[in-house]
Amino acid sequence: MPLMNVVFGRVFGSFNGYDKEGNAAVMTQEMFMHEIVQCVYYLIYIFAARLVFGYVAYFGFRMSSLRISAALRLEYMRCLLAQPVSTLDCLPPGQTAAVITITANTLQLGISEKLSTFLQSITLLVAALVIAFLYSWKLTLVTSSGMVFILAVYAITTPLLVRILNQVQDAEIQAATVASEIFSSIRMVAACGAEEKMAARYDTCADDSRHRGLRMSPVIALQQTPVFFAIYATFALAFWFSLDEYMKGAISSPQTLIV
Repeated sequence: MPLMNVVFGRVFGSFNGYDKEGNAAVMTQEMFMHEIVQCVYYLIYIFAARLVFGYVAYFGFRMSSLRISAALRLEYMRCLLAQPVSTLDCLPPGQTAAVITITANTLQLGISEKLSTFLQSITLLVAALVIAFLYSWKLTLVTSSGMVFILAVYAITTPLLVRILNQVQDAEIQAATVASEIFSSIRMVAACGAEEKMAARYDTCADDSRHRGLRMSPVIALQQTPVFFAIYATFALAFWFSLDEYMKGAISSPQTLIV
């Protein structure tokens, strides 16, 4: 994305400097066409590179997450079966299966999607800051104030989300334990006519998980509202400051604003 902004900035600068009359001080038609074609080639190269690297990244992280998740499940079962029988008898029915399933799925999702997105975001941030500082360090420092505010918002709200998510997982483990107990003794439940009672017990655990999950909604809203406000406010601040610098002569070309 930072490289695309550089290319778009060159295109914008070409339109700004093009002169149909062919004055020597500005860009002629031949120079203008050559610059536009060159920028088109750059966009094609960037698209091809992103296609190849993106495919390798997502495919590689996906395969790695599947292998790590499978290895984690296998090692968990080995350690579990190595425990004494008395230890296994103390565990609630279905808890072990629920714990390994939730943990392995979370790990697989985090590696296959979140980790690759995190690395791409870090690379994007570093590349954008380097390119921005090369064009205008003043404008970069001004627009970086929004990034500082966004980081502060995430630092405050993320621990709350993690705490609520752990509570949701605990409720899901309880629901899985109840379901395992019911299915392990399904003949006894049917003989005693306790289907509705057992279903109500499971519904109680499921409703508890749902209510805990609903508590995440206001926290997410509290997190995303100032973040998006900071993004659009940063755009407005960048346009205002760059226009002021352009009027003062500190910025010589509108290309700097586009980048």
